[in-house]
Amino acid sequence: MTTKSTTGAPTVHTEEQDGVLVITIDRPKARNAVDGATARALADAFDRLDSHDDLMVGVLTGAGGTFSAGMDLKDSRRETPQPSLGEASQASP
Repeated sequence: MTTKSTTGAPTVHTEEQDGVLVITIDRPKARNAVDGATARALADAFDRLDSHDDLMVGVLTGAGGTFSAGMDLKDSRRETPQPSLGEASQASP
């Protein structure tokens, strides 16, 4: 799975191997800061990990030698959606 930003560049890549889902944030020029498109792509990847019984472990990493600078503050000037992650966040209290 590859999810692209509004610029058309991929922001998250996933790879499955032997029960492991490797999730790579791929925005090295922005130090892998998480913008809206990346947040949605990460939510999709975490949902995939949660919903596939053959995936036992998830590894989150960043491309280009940096894990992640955190939230992309340039993007935060716009309204950044907060995607729900997995079934647990959708359960009522």
